[in-house]
Amino acid sequence: MDDDPDVVGTLKIILEGEHLQVLAAKTASEALKVLRVRRQPPDIILCDILMPGMNGYDFFKAISRDPRLNRIPFVFLSALSTVEDVRLGKLLGADDYIPKPFEVADLLAIVRGKLARVAAINDIVDKLNPSIQTGDQPVPGDDNSVFIMIVNWDDRMGPLLRQTYPDSSVAPFSFNELSYRLFGVSSALIGEDFTARANDALLTLANVDQTAYLFFDSHLDDTFRAHRSLYMIAVIAPVITYFESLQLRSTCIEISTQIKMCVKLDAPVDLSLHYAKISRIIGTAGEPEQAGSEDHPGSGDDPD
Repeated sequence: MDDDPDVVGTLKIILEGEHLQVLAAKTASEALKVLRVRRQPPDIILCDILMPGMNGYDFFKAISRDPRLNRIPFVFLSALSTVEDVRLGKLLGADDYIPKPFEVADLLAIVRGKLARVAAINDIVDKLNPSIQTGDQPVPGDDNSVFIMIVNWDDRMGPLLRQTYPDSSVAPFSFNELSYRLFGVSSALIGEDFTARANDALLTLANVDQTAYLFFDSHLDDTFRAHRSLYMIAVIAPVITYFESLQLRSTCIEISTQIKMCVKLDAPVDLSLHYAKISRIIGTAGEPEQAGSEDHPGSGDDPD
């Protein structure tokens, strides 16, 4: 998307030369209208910033509020090329930033990389969704329920459900099955070395009509081969937007800090206050009807 016809023409030649189908728009407003009525969303969006009417920043914000579109890789392509401009684009959450004038090789490397990741994610999620079993009973009278679960990784047993909030018996899916599948898909997306740093991911679970925000972290534990115990904090809700996921990361960091403290005491994490905060972020009611928790004590006695 660019208001300069020469840039649009150049991009079409380059990308169609790679056997890619290109959908061009001169303004952000025009692009937004087209995207919202198209049955099949694009696999990547290249967007200028300085355009008449809605600029590229506002277009990105509009895309990010749309659950159908907010997981499409988004790349700014702009003549605003200072370090501050690039930093701002990435701080907003864009997947990449290409300053103009650009090198064809750089453009193609970024586009190919994003498309390869989209294909990998789609393949994994397609395999994940049919294998998730729904629960016996749906949540009565509540289509906007939010659930939190904490899952530990055990080198011998694999994922072990530690805690859920609220009571897992009211969930419209199986927490044990979901925790196992989410760990599997995330290892493929993030890579083998989970414990190197905190990682997160946002996934659509079409089979149960839910979205999952996943946060992975670890604490010191010499009983594990890597000398660290890995765990996953998952927030499950019908819809979680990209902007909401940025706020959820901060809350999950707080939960992770509490987990590391509770390991010393061999105690469960109090998720009630975090639940209220998460519910406000996602825009649902702040307190569940049933506020119980299911505790599965984890292991480890040397957190950092």
